[in-house]
Amino acid sequence: MAREATMQDSRIKNMAHLAMIHFVLIMENLAQKTARRSSKQN
Repeated sequence: MAREATMQDSRIKNMAHLAMIHFVLIMENLAQKTARRSSKQN
């Protein structure tokens, strides 16, 4: 039982880690887009 629980726990941690990376990538992409837009206006 304990072993199964730890496996599930690590899976949840991996999911959270992937979600964080995904979120960071999206934010960086948005930041680049806004930066390009502002540089075009200037």
